[in-house]
Amino acid sequence: MRSEPILSVLGALVLVPLGLPLPLDAPATNTRTALEGQQLEAPACDEWIADFALAARLRLADTPFGAGNGSHDIGPGRLRLRMSKTLDPAAAKVELVAYEMHEQFVIKAAVLFMHATITTVSDTRATPDVNGVIATGMLHGREITWLTPVRGYRTDGTMQCEGSGCGFSGVPSSGTTPLHVAPHPVQFAPFVFDPAFETLQMSESKVAQTEKPKQTAYLALSGRRSTLQCQ
Repeated sequence: MRSEPILSVLGALVLVPLGLPLPLDAPATNTRTALEGQQLEAPACDEWIADFALAARLRLADTPFGAGNGSHDIGPGRLRLRMSKTLDPAAAKVELVAYEMHEQFVIKAAVLFMHATITTVSDTRATPDVNGVIATGMLHGREITWLTPVRGYRTDGTMQCEGSGCGFSGVPSSGTTPLHVAPHPVQFAPFVFDPAFETLQMSESKVAQTEKPKQTAYLALSGRRSTLQCQ
């Protein structure tokens, strides 16, 4: 892919901020090229690799009696995108080849005479296929539309519950218990970039539905590019 089209191919869609804090410790840099305005000073490339540092917002719903419903800022995380030129000069093939997110948050729930404080510490990853691909999409303008779900989306960690409500109605047992959400496919919402392709946003996507803990989880992403390499 030529260096100019990776910016100009990406159209004029409007970026709608989600209000998530972008990672500040990952300035937009380029390990092999220098970004100047809207142009990249680089030789022609058939493929680009871009890394993004992530912040995220996790919204929980459908908890017992609604007591644990709410939103939590989580992270840090990271993802890697591989973009390749196609026969269509106005589009690019995109592959998600790495995804990780760290979650640490506290839920304080109370219903009638029962209460519980649940601390979750976990990590979510996706599982590449034999070709190292997690999901495939197409880039049109400044938006990536995902043609396939994220493969093998899984979460592993611990939950610590304290209080009289522990162990009831889908609430974790008292003390520390393991948290394992088995690998499953997740359909990400489109990624939308700013004009310079330095930041991305993803609106809420449903990422999990579990019985213990009883909840449905939705994820929104905000990312800042950390590296951009011409392959």
